[in-house]
Amino acid sequence: MNIRILRIAPAVAATVTLALAADPTERLVYTRADVLTMVTGEALLRRAYTRQIELPSLTCAGGPFTCVADRSYRQVYALSFVEETVSRGPDGKAAVDRRERGRLTIALDLSKEAETRLEDALVAHVSQLGVAAFARPRAGMSTLEAPLGQETLLQSAAPAWVCKELDGAYVYDLVHHDGSSSRGGDEAQKACRAIEAAVQSVEPTIFRTMPDIRAELRQEVRLSSFSSLEGLTWTSRLVPIPAGATFKKVSLGGDRMTGSVRDFRDGAFVGHEGQYGAVEQDARLPRASLDLAGAPMWVTRWTFDAIRERHGEEPKSERDPTVSLLVAVAPFADPLMSELDRARTDLFVPEDGLVAAAVARFTRSATLGPAAVADAIAHPKIWPTRGVWVVVTCRDDGSARYGISPFAEAAEVANPREACAAIRGGIPK
Repeated sequence: MNIRILRIAPAVAATVTLALAADPTERLVYTRADVLTMVTGEALLRRAYTRQIELPSLTCAGGPFTCVADRSYRQVYALSFVEETVSRGPDGKAAVDRRERGRLTIALDLSKEAETRLEDALVAHVSQLGVAAFARPRAGMSTLEAPLGQETLLQSAAPAWVCKELDGAYVYDLVHHDGSSSRGGDEAQKACRAIEAAVQSVEPTIFRTMPDIRAELRQEVRLSSFSSLEGLTWTSRLVPIPAGATFKKVSLGGDRMTGSVRDFRDGAFVGHEGQYGAVEQDARLPRASLDLAGAPMWVTRWTFDAIRERHGEEPKSERDPTVSLLVAVAPFADPLMSELDRARTDLFVPEDGLVAAAVARFTRSATLGPAAVADAIAHPKIWPTRGVWVVVTCRDDGSARYGISPFAEAAEVANPREACAAIRGGIPK
């Protein structure tokens, strides 16, 4: 912890008001970027071999394409293209929109060597596609460019068929040694669907691009720390127990454990903790007013910032209102400390453990904010067996809660304005 502390002489410590660290340094303790909208391109490649397909023939008695004939093709390929947009709504749920960007279906009769070269070229081409390519039909693939250029298609012993589909409309290119032709309409749909049927049952190889982030929520958590504990011991004037509250701490000895209870009875929080450190602690904490004036304490101010960024043609950045949480941890008389121990023991707060617990909770929290810190400090495991502390949390809406470790965040503060003002009053400006 990088905390600069104002030293207070023990003789006058009981009479001074809260004097906290001068020139506090706010530090960045956690950042995260959550995707709000991202686009990914997906290509599915199916490969089938030695398929008999009924297709229009070039050698019909009545002229080309006036009849159909079965022909065996050694290679049949189908490529499907999808542009997938995933957006996260205000409720945190993801909405997935998959837009079909067309299909290519290819029937060839190649030698084994030519087959290997073409498949290697197809895989290499599809593997390097970026999201931008999927803005074009069939990711820009055509019979005019590699890997489906004329030179490759003319290696087929049978006429090479390349079918192009987009939004239900079909066009085919037929490439052979005597020339090439293209047709659409019903004739193309019938021929292309016959080729599609030959490969439809084959499991595809799926290629996905790296996502293109279109919008994101960037979050930052900053922490300021202040302390007025320096030079004081557990015999100093500590925070008093609130009116109506009770607290008991007993040593169990050995490995005994007596369980854990959190309840709300007759308008008050009731807690029992006996799972850690061979002690059991019981508290009854009603809604109560707190007297924090002059009490030595360690204070943290957690600040949460969120920036919504939109990328692309119309970039935009919007900052959400800053949210903060003030946490004060004030040492409280430990019933298990003898008078001698109190005089010999410097006041302390488990600072590193509390901060580490909160930061660890951020990594497991869907939303960053005061609730994550409150949940972290309410876990009994982070509080040492030696020492007891009153914990107060002040929120931006003017409300406040208090507890006695290990029961942090247990009850409502009845005088939040005064209690939180006492905390803020000593924070250096």
